[in-house]
Amino acid sequence: MVPLELKVAGFARRRRVIQVEPLCEIGVLRRLVSQELGLVEDSQVNRLKLVFRGKALGAADDYSTVDIRAGDSLLVLLPPKAPSVHSQSKNEDEDDDLRFKLPATASPLERRLVQFLKHKLKFPDFVLMIIFSFGFRRWMMVLLWLIVAGYAISWDLGHLYIIATIFCLIVWNLGKRQEGDISAYSIFNDDFHEIPGTFNAERLDRHLRAGMY
Repeated sequence: MVPLELKVAGFARRRRVIQVEPLCEIGVLRRLVSQELGLVEDSQVNRLKLVFRGKALGAADDYSTVDIRAGDSLLVLLPPKAPSVHSQSKNEDEDDDLRFKLPATASPLERRLVQFLKHKLKFPDFVLMIIFSFGFRRWMMVLLWLIVAGYAISWDLGHLYIIATIFCLIVWNLGKRQEGDISAYSIFNDDFHEIPGTFNAERLDRHLRAGMY
């Protein structure tokens, strides 16, 4: 029997030595290494990689013998278990969600623009998502606003232009509330009770009957 030092990748760095026959079959050597490392599952033993004197000892060589001498060492590696098909498909689905894809109805101009931004300018997918989710018409409006803003600043009308822009945005976002829609008034008014001091048609009628107007 001769001592054989094990250099195990990924395990604690304590010295491991096993006693083997000078002429040892690779299959027997694999079992001895598995017992030393406490590997009991067949899947772990099958994943075990052995490298002796720079040569990998594969499972096909289990019935071959190696000449082991005193002072020799054996490199042992245990590759991680391959992920399951379900987890791989899940990761691929998540990657697909992060990739930018044009809809089938996209125009040829949009497709050429995406090719230019993605392959020529190396824009990442999330930037393309932001650009194309905003809409072509809105980008044209932003561009027009910037052009007009340049003229307004050159005429010293920048402050008025900003105020006018804010006013237009407020008016643009005003909508017509349909009957039954919740308003900001009703959000802070539980059960839609009338708030004291509210001036409505009923209060106006009472004031008229009382001769207050």
